[in-house]
Amino acid sequence: MALFATLVICCMLDDEVVVATTRLETMLGDVAVAVHPDDSRYKHLHGHFLQHPLCPSRLLPIITDTSIDMNVGTGIVKCQVLQMKCYC
Repeated sequence: MALFATLVICCMLDDEVVVATTRLETMLGDVAVAVHPDDSRYKHLHGHFLQHPLCPSRLLPIITDTSIDMNVGTGIVKCQVLQMKCYC
């Protein structure tokens, strides 16, 4: 498993988040990261953005999803377009 740190983009936060992945090759397809809404480690980050570690000009929104298991890994899940739910 690979760990990478990425910066939180927010005018009031000077923070970084560690995300774990076993599939580094999929990182270019990442469009967001998801956390469980009740995970106290990340509550202050809801609605903010992360700087993509490979493409610093790309911002990944931090979204919440109750299906995230906050006890597995870092509790953050990388999201790609095919994994996103459509709320249209």
